[in-house]
Amino acid sequence: MSLMRVVFLSAVAAAVLLGAIVFALPVLRSAPPRPPARTVPAAAAEPAVPMPPTPPPPSPPPANAAPGSLPVLADAMPPFEGIVEWLNGATESPASLKGRVTLVHFWTYGCINCIHTMPYVTAWYDRYATRGFTVVGVHTPEFAYEGEKKNVLEAIARHGVHYPVAMDNAYKTWNLYGNQYWPSFYLYDAQGRLRYQAVGEGGYETMEANIEALLAEKDAR
Repeated sequence: MSLMRVVFLSAVAAAVLLGAIVFALPVLRSAPPRPPARTVPAAAAEPAVPMPPTPPPPSPPPANAAPGSLPVLADAMPPFEGIVEWLNGATESPASLKGRVTLVHFWTYGCINCIHTMPYVTAWYDRYATRGFTVVGVHTPEFAYEGEKKNVLEAIARHGVHYPVAMDNAYKTWNLYGNQYWPSFYLYDAQGRLRYQAVGEGGYETMEANIEALLAEKDAR
């Protein structure tokens, strides 16, 4: 093979090799494109005021409890503090309620469970008031609009409530009772001692039996 041919072939080979290197450079320099980062959807915002938890079922004593058979759960009734206004009757206090069997009923007019219990509560008051029984409704609003006096007065008229209702807009009485649920019921004897407690719907026969038992206990003193 002549020298010129060797030089020519070498030049061709060098040109091919150089072209391959130049062609490959962008591939060697550029990293493969990254897939776009995945965006995790934000969690749904919690409601401004969470709904109250479902109350546990009460553990009532047997129905038709005999006088004196209900245990003493607390020796005294907490005061009604932070009340914006008393509606539908006189201002009440633990002292003014002494001598009467008293049901303290925490409710708010927009709560469907409270609405379902109202016919029973109002019936108990109407049936036993002349025997020394009373109800104090503590209206603690779940939402801001439920704390408006006009709305509460309309609910009182709508449900036929004839007993005093305390507007506990700041939750001060609610907190003194350590309350957690709408509706909640605290039944006190004529001495102001807590004798029975219940939450939520149901148990109406037991509650009425306990009211009757504490009235009988009062009359026997």
